[in-house]
Amino acid sequence: MRNGVITGQFKNGTIDKITLRTHTDADVRSIRKSDNKKGLPTCFAQNLTLLRLKPAWSIASLDGSENLWRCLSEKALEVRACVRVCACVRACVFACVSECATK
Repeated sequence: MRNGVITGQFKNGTIDKITLRTHTDADVRSIRKSDNKKGLPTCFAQNLTLLRLKPAWSIASLDGSENLWRCLSEKALEVRACVRVCACVRACVFACVSECATK
């Protein structure tokens, strides 16, 4: 699987690709090329769910909706909190391993 596309081979040797529903509308480039902005909310939601914050930022910039900016800021704060927790856990594990190694 890569970027939500699963490639598989049938028994007869033919190869097929299936795009997961979570990734069907996540491509920002297709929305930028078209004048149809109906897909912006779905594309934004999928990118936000997939933690693709840069594409979500691009969509929020295109749309300009206060709601999209609010959702993006909340998700960014969640990610920042997760990074901090991981750093603390890593520091604790390192301290424990160092302590055990000295005993």
